[in-house]
Amino acid sequence: GCPQGTPFLRGRRLTRAADDRPIEYVTSLLNPAHFALHMRF
Repeated sequence: GCPQGTPFLRGRRLTRAADDRPIEYVTSLLNPAHFALHMRF
């Protein structure tokens, strides 16, 4: 594991069906030593 207080990236995703019903909600905690976040505006 990681030491207490280690910063993580938290991602949240909501997947909806074609009729807009929510069918999946996921919260992921990603270790930034293994993942990166790239954003473009």
